[in-house]
Amino acid sequence: MKLLSLTVLCFFLTLNATAQINKYELLKITSESVEKDRFSGIVLVADKGTPIFSAVFGLADRETNREININDPFRIASISKAITAIVLMQLVQEEKLKINTPIYELLPDLEIPNGENITIHELLLHTSGLPNEREEFFLIQNSAEDMVFEALENGQMNSRGFNTFNYNNIDYLVLQLIIERIEGKDWKTVFTERIINPLRLENSGFLAKDDKPSDIPNGYLISRRGKYNPEPEFHIENFGAAGAMYSTVMDLLKIDQALYTEELLLKETKDIMNVSYPNLGYVAYGNWVYNYPFAEGSPKIVERRGGILGFNLVNVRFIEENKTLIIFSNNNAFNADSFNDDKNLKERLIKEIAKG
Repeated sequence: MKLLSLTVLCFFLTLNATAQINKYELLKITSESVEKDRFSGIVLVADKGTPIFSAVFGLADRETNREININDPFRIASISKAITAIVLMQLVQEEKLKINTPIYELLPDLEIPNGENITIHELLLHTSGLPNEREEFFLIQNSAEDMVFEALENGQMNSRGFNTFNYNNIDYLVLQLIIERIEGKDWKTVFTERIINPLRLENSGFLAKDDKPSDIPNGYLISRRGKYNPEPEFHIENFGAAGAMYSTVMDLLKIDQALYTEELLLKETKDIMNVSYPNLGYVAYGNWVYNYPFAEGSPKIVERRGGILGFNLVNVRFIEENKTLIIFSNNNAFNADSFNDDKNLKERLIKEIAKG
């Protein structure tokens, strides 16, 4: 794969005397991932909110040869869950909601099994015991309520049961319904009023199968023989607050930086949100929080991954140093779920950033 717009886009290397991250090493790592692993997308590294490195590689549309642009919005998949968690914690902060309130009291008409014991806490941590949705649920348009009902009747059951970790989208669709019930508005309006408008996120919003920004890159699935196949059509809007948002790297950086202030959440609320549970794989509310053991100094990071078919992304926040790594990919060659893989783009970049 050729390196696209290398001179203009890869060398976004600001001459900041206080930044000690080796930006040329970041470029080397990213370029190697393009050549060896077919990475296609955007890498952004920021230091205290200032972008010090960005690299853009690959095609947004392989039929027209349109190149990816750093300002292109991408489907952010489950990074949407991190935003959902912020909105939930805002409601808790405003005393409109309590973390330990059973969902039976909030959504009695749904008649969710074990609803008298499942609370907001379990939903945020994926320990509710609720079943996973099935892929065929996305073949037709379904509301969040329909998705929950379908999962309860025909979903893939969580054999581990209540109070054990089971990652799924249904937990966050239930949270969406709770937000809507409390606020009396649909989730997209709530998120717009609470996150998008206050932070001036001009290139973020909500996706539907037949309604998406024209500049969102296409997603591709690479076969074993190296063929780039366009993603199948599906109703992405069914993911709702669990994964149906789009954004840009710069808009995500705005959210990242707002979390160092009290613009979105008070300090004590953020402290609660960032409590991680080692017995559950270090999951926290909407993110994973842990000391990365494979880098110098074992930096404390807040990590949120996302992936739907060809779109695979990760947002890594070094919360004690205020450094940020955001990776957007529009094919399935990039593995955002890697851990302790010396060849993985995300992990190589984390280790390099930690040196600075």
